[in-house]
Order: sequence, then C-alpha cells, then structure tokens
Amino acid sequence: MTAADQGAPARSTVLLLGTLDTKGAEYAYVRDRLTASGVATLVVDAGTGEPQAITPDISREDVARAAGTTSQALADAGDRGAEHLVVMDVTLIAGGGHDFHRHPGQEEMVIVRRGRITQYIEQECAQLGSGDSVLLEAGVVHASFNDESEPAELQVVIAPSIGGETGYGIEDVSGQAPWNGLRSS
Repeated sequence: MTAADQGAPARSTVLLLGTLDTKGAEYAYVRDRLTASGVATLVVDAGTGEPQAITPDISREDVARAAGTTSQALADAGDRGAEHLVVMDVTLIAGGGHDFHRHPGQEEMVIVRRGRITQYIEQECAQLGSGDSVLLEAGVVHASFNDESEPAELQVVIAPSIGGETGYGIEDVSGQAPWNGLRSS
C-alpha cells in the first residue's frame, strides 16, 4: 500500500538533467532552492567533462553506459550536450530592463539570483526577489524591469533552442498598444 493509498499526499521528485561540466553551479543552485523548499531532486549529468560544483545522483558514465557508449567516447567525438536549451546569465542594471516582447514557439523560465525585478506577464505585474522564478508559456508577452538602485542578476532558460547565433527568437512588441503605455499608466 502506497502513501497515496493511505490518504497521504504523494511526494514528487524533480529531475534536473544537465551538462554539469559547464552548468554545475547553476544546477547546484536550483537543486539547493528546491531542496530548501522540501522538494526532492534527482540530478543527472549529461555533460562530457568532469562535473563542477555538484555531485550528480546519476553520473555521466551511467548515462553513457545506458546509451551503449562511454563518456570518454562522447567527449572524444566533441559532443557538447544540450542542443535544446538556451541558458543565459543576465544582469539588469539599476533602472534598466528588457522591454515587452515574446518568444513565438518557445517557453522561458526567469530565475532571480540576486536583487529585485518587476516582472510583467501580459498586463499583470509582480515583484520578484532573490530565489523567485516564473515560467512563461510560449508566445506570452512579458517584460522584466529593474526599478531598484542595485543591479539584478537573473538566469534565463529558453526552450526549445532554435539554433543560430542566439538559440532563441524574439518579437519586440514594446511599441504596440497596450504594451507601449503600460508602464506609464
């Protein structure tokens, strides 16, 4: 009999799959935030080099073995892993921001690592501080502004990557109504 059968809520586990050789510190940050909130995590390393700042629950060697190869063979082949995500560290200077826009066909997660921002989702806004995050569905108009006197540091994840120079598409709508008058109202 499971805990759910006995009336207890089922506990979920968040799978964190990433290239820990290049993004280990970021995955450690997300894991630590989830763990502090009482959420169980399972960290899987899909990188080709030694993990940095975090020890995975499932190693890159285990992942390669499950795929019928070795992590060394993947590294020798020049496989760089995460082709489907765009991960960016963004600093919004005091008084700065990223005006109203959307990413057609791509979802975005904004994680505030330090500072505070005013986050717009369509015509609604909320204040986000260190450790807060928001998931934006594909095509949703959004904007992030730093109305504070100190810089704000964000981590932004956009998926799926569309390749090219940046990996993401952007449609600026800041000059269109109602977005062009929203901050002044």
